[in-house]
Amino acid sequence: MSQVCNTVKNPRIVRQIRSSHCPRVELYLLSTFFAFGLTNCKKTNPSQPSIAADTIAMVGSQPISQAELDYALSLSPGKSAADVLEEIANEESLAQLAIAEGLASEPSAKSAVRRLLASRIREKYSTPQQPTDEEITKATKEWQDAAPPAQVERRLAILRILFDTAGSQEKAVTQLTEAATSFRSSDSLGFGSLSVSASDHTDTRYQGGDAGWVKEGDAHPLLPALVNQALSDLKIAYSPSKVLVADGAAWVVMFWDTRKARVTSITRSEIEANLRYQKEQAAAVELMDTSKERFPLNVIRPQDKAVPNATPLPNTSQQLPTRP
Repeated sequence: MSQVCNTVKNPRIVRQIRSSHCPRVELYLLSTFFAFGLTNCKKTNPSQPSIAADTIAMVGSQPISQAELDYALSLSPGKSAADVLEEIANEESLAQLAIAEGLASEPSAKSAVRRLLASRIREKYSTPQQPTDEEITKATKEWQDAAPPAQVERRLAILRILFDTAGSQEKAVTQLTEAATSFRSSDSLGFGSLSVSASDHTDTRYQGGDAGWVKEGDAHPLLPALVNQALSDLKIAYSPSKVLVADGAAWVVMFWDTRKARVTSITRSEIEANLRYQKEQAAAVELMDTSKERFPLNVIRPQDKAVPNATPLPNTSQQLPTRP
């Protein structure tokens, strides 16, 4: 019981309870603490001991210590000690009234205190878990080893001519065949000026037919499947494909530049933060295991694990009146 008494007298916890924004929860918390703490202290010490040396006031049977007042003052800058003491006394008076009316035994009060104490014990044993330089270096190497190899990206260029009849199809195929045969690689962008005269693709014809970058082996999302297949078969830059017919158009495709795909990088600070989080989680698990070992669960009445079905809400919709 001495632990209970010490917990109740801890000025920090008491102040946490009293600083609650919800008056009802504050009352429940205080009620439960003093109902279980003070009552048990009285049972342990049937003859009331003399007033402690640091007691500065009494509210009923409950002393207010100098340490508690000092803690309250640290949270109330600008207020006088007399004003803060009066606030503590008022709260204490309400707490004892709540105990007298049995609020401390309500499930909501016990639940609130349980959550507060669980949070407090986690806070007490939570210390910054700073990873060492060796751990950071090791984690960085592991990440680099696990990262996929950089893929090659290819920059595409296309020529396209739409057609709507068999005759126009033949003409489009002939025109692109001549263009692809006459093309010679240069330092220009893609097909260069050839795309202006040999392509009707409005988005690319004035940029040398440039269609952007795509990873080797991947399909370009704006090209027909047949054109993407021909692209995957190309092995040499600036080597146009044969003329392809797909989706109502004649096509010629090539790749004219390559590069290594960008690999997602990670910074030292990100690795450090991840290691710190892992250490903190491991410490939390260890604390939980220690707590369960000391205070194991003993189920008296097994509970059904099935979640009950929610009760359907009543149909409150009203039918609109018909127009007469």
